[in-house]
Amino acid sequence: YSTGADAVVMSSRSMGNGADGMYFTGALPQVVADTCMANYNGMNFANGVLPAAFTDNYCSGNTYAQYFVPVRDVDAVWIDNACGLGGSIGIRPGSLGGSAEWLDDYIYMVYGDITVPHDMSLTLEPGVLMKFTADDNLTVNGQLIAEGTMGDEIVFTSLKDDEYGGDTNLDGLSNGVPGDWHYLMFDGTNPGCTMQYCIVRFAGQMHGASNYYRNAVIVNGTGAELTMTDCEIEETSGGSLYPYAVVVYAGSDFQMSNCHVHDNHGTGVRIFEPTAQITGCLAENHPVYGFYVHPELVGEIATDDSLSANGYGNCLAIAGGNITADDSWPRTYTSLRHDNVTRDPGATVVIEKGSVVKFQPGDYRLEVQG
Repeated sequence: YSTGADAVVMSSRSMGNGADGMYFTGALPQVVADTCMANYNGMNFANGVLPAAFTDNYCSGNTYAQYFVPVRDVDAVWIDNACGLGGSIGIRPGSLGGSAEWLDDYIYMVYGDITVPHDMSLTLEPGVLMKFTADDNLTVNGQLIAEGTMGDEIVFTSLKDDEYGGDTNLDGLSNGVPGDWHYLMFDGTNPGCTMQYCIVRFAGQMHGASNYYRNAVIVNGTGAELTMTDCEIEETSGGSLYPYAVVVYAGSDFQMSNCHVHDNHGTGVRIFEPTAQITGCLAENHPVYGFYVHPELVGEIATDDSLSANGYGNCLAIAGGNITADDSWPRTYTSLRHDNVTRDPGATVVIEKGSVVKFQPGDYRLEVQG
């Protein structure tokens, strides 16, 4: 146990303790060539502690976490140190210190908000499992490359979710519940953010002004970019004013294909950005809407995507906005207007024979200028 600043711990061993093998609370410790085995936690750096030296250490066979490290030092666990395979690594809050690639050899327990800064990248190997505690999120201002494969998906879930990685937090059998952790946010990113064969579960803890928002994946407007392919978003919390499992704000560069958004507890997908590309996706089993989209996306969603067993009669919900380009609304789903929609001059919208368009009660209208 070290509390002093600039502590130096070298060539030491800690074994068989019921708590931490080594615990550092003072700033800038130098931790070199130490061994922690058969403790509860191996080597534990408290929140805000950034080691000045962290090399040639070995942790293995510890009950809970082999290491608790600042997020900037996660990859140092296997690059500059050694860690028994199959264990867990606890991640303290903060920002990456440089671009990194995280291996699938460990379970990553996120204990605080972590950020990928602009002009840095985080690459996750297929099979990576990240488990989040309450109030925690991953914010991407740089680039996230999370490309799993079929059968070796990348999973973002609750620390309580025993279906993936087993009883990581040692609390006995638990399944996780919607709202156990916050979200993945893409905000002012670098180009090239990708999620492929990723699973996002049990997100949607309340956040934002007056705790109105419950989301799993947020693409946060101008400067944000994300391509999602073959992903699954499930069990996001609901019960607030803005319970959108996936939300894409105006100005985002967003593509989503062959994704399954299901069993979330509000709306599945909310799209504010009219240029978003959504193809081959299924939204099902939501108490509110499956898709709730900008009016310029109605024809695309109704033609290229699917809705099943959602609330409000499984309708396709249409937000307010302007239609600036020609479109055709097929009769595939009942359309529910949720706000005022304007067809601009020069734009033609063909509503197919047999289509049903319903309006929410109130001063809502379709205004035709084209």
